Amino acid sequence: MAMPHIIFKRKCIDRIKGLTGKEKINKINEIITELPKFKSGPYADIEKYLKNEISVTKTRSSVQNKDMFAIKKQGDLQVVFVGMPSVGKSSLVAKLSNKDIKIGSYDFTTVRPDAATINYRGLHLQLVDLPGLIEEASTGKGLGKRVISAMHNADVYVYVCDITKPLSDAKAILLELQKSNINFENKLILAVNKIDLVDKQIDVKSEFNMPNIPVLYVSVNSNTNLEQIKQEIYKKSGFITVTSAKDNSLIPLRKDRCSVKDLCLKIHKDLEEKFKFAQVSGNSVKFNNQKVGINHILEEGDIVEISTNL
Repeated sequence: MAMPHIIFKRKCIDRIKGLTGKEKINKINEIITELPKFKSGPYADIEKYLKNEISVTKTRSSVQNKDMFAIKKQGDLQVVFVGMPSVGKSSLVAKLSNKDIKIGSYDFTTVRPDAATINYRGLHLQLVDLPGLIEEASTGKGLGKRVISAMHNADVYVYVCDITKPLSDAKAILLELQKSNINFENKLILAVNKIDLVDKQIDVKSEFNMPNIPVLYVSVNSNTNLEQIKQEIYKKSGFITVTSAKDNSLIPLRKDRCSVKDLCLKIHKDLEEKFKFAQVSGNSVKFNNQKVGINHILEEGDIVEISTNL
């Protein structure tokens, strides 16, 4: 004789209580096999309820997985560190940012993006450590599709490879990313990590056949060329930095929006209306403290003092 349906449903709810994801789905499927087979009535309703719980659980798991890889852009520039597992991406981001990021000596230590923000020449750089990629990542192998999806909105890419591992593997994955509509044009930096572990420097640029891509030979352990990574990111940023003569602060401006007017708007929205003239020293003028108007175009390293009408 079948258990009363009210008691059975209560027991079903108790058995799946607190379970999530695959564990919950597997338990529900197990319960469904125990159900009396009725096409209608209370037990048919219980089966419908359980199948709906499977659907809800799958949707919730999907949303949670997407949230794990959702990277909200912060600062002036988003820089993603990408590459194969265990090449040193997390170590580089941790060293550059002084942030405590989970680091391990085994593959796939990073299973979700981790971000840190640093200030470099007035620019706020968001450094994002992404999980490692494996071959056939573009077809969904490993965490491939999620990682690639997280890369699409980045401003600069630092592709990290391990000099102690076959470069042909790293090259294959980089080519796969290029086929996944990742726009590397003028955005890519190649960081060859762990050079402290080899006796001679290998010509990585020739191996990758990318003559226009900057290649940096770096080491977290020996702090080799870490500052160069920030320098190259800055070169790729599309920004210039000018100095305020008032307080020596560094102010970043986009290269396509770097007039004195743009600087005024960057400092305060009311400054444009009160503007009288600016005195500029640097590459954009013929002599130091030259007076210029509001439409004057500034250049990297200029020192600017703005005078206003009271």
